[in-house]
Amino acid sequence: GQDYRSGINYDIYGQLVNAAGTLNGSNFVISNAANDQSVPSVAYNTICSNSLVAYQDNATLPYSIGFSLVGSACETTPPQVSSTTPTNGATGVYLNQPISATFNEPMRASTIISTTFTISGGAGGPITYNSANNTTTCTLSANLSPNTTYTATLTTGVKDAAGNAL
Repeated sequence: GQDYRSGINYDIYGQLVNAAGTLNGSNFVISNAANDQSVPSVAYNTICSNSLVAYQDNATLPYSIGFSLVGSACETTPPQVSSTTPTNGATGVYLNQPISATFNEPMRASTIISTTFTISGGAGGPITYNSANNTTTCTLSANLSPNTTYTATLTTGVKDAAGNAL
């Protein structure tokens, strides 16, 4: 919050709060630039577990808005498919074999839908995502045709928990 501890300027200090609402650690400077900073507002990012603090910076006229990021920046590494069932190039697959892909990190289930997880030849069915093992599965609505090659495709519309595209 806004603080006058220097006796000269209003500065912005912060302190982390845990999920139970208990203060965590000691407070820290967000901005103590010359002249006053006031009217702090905080936006918390639940995906990246960080906060953006905006405040009025009264150093010059007209007043400007200052920003400080508190916490780590979001990760930007794209997710990867770590395994598939059936495996790539598999033959002799059961005609009713569910098609699945396991990712190397948690995904946004809302982005894994029939337009981002497709199977060639008009095959398809309900798509689910299991967050316990980061696996998405398409349970086929009809059997696959024998002696036919199918391709399952996951598009860049599929995103990880931080919003990075596949």
